[in-house]
Amino acid sequence: MNYTYLYKRLFLSGFFLFFATLVFAQTTVVTGLVTDGKTNEPLPFVSVKFNGTSVGGPTNNDGKYTISTDHPTKQIKVSFLGYKDALYNIKPGVTQTINIRLIPTANELAEVT
Repeated sequence: MNYTYLYKRLFLSGFFLFFATLVFAQTTVVTGLVTDGKTNEPLPFVSVKFNGTSVGGPTNNDGKYTISTDHPTKQIKVSFLGYKDALYNIKPGVTQTINIRLIPTANELAEVT
């Protein structure tokens, strides 16, 4: 039996499968700046994540963020205490910049008697 032919076929098959997975695993990278909708000031420590996943992180002290994933997602969710949650559509498999303006919620507490 010709083992060199078998080894060559096995090596080429493994090589093809390895590089096929690299080609199809495209990374989505989203960067940007989160600001207040009224004052345009950067908001630190805002939660930014890919919607439907646990992949994400907070903005830094300057309101900037960068998140990335290999999973095919179509939206990011931005949330912060005292502001309305926001969903933004993204393009999967692309590096993109999305700057976000969060709208404050107007909650007034009742008077204590």
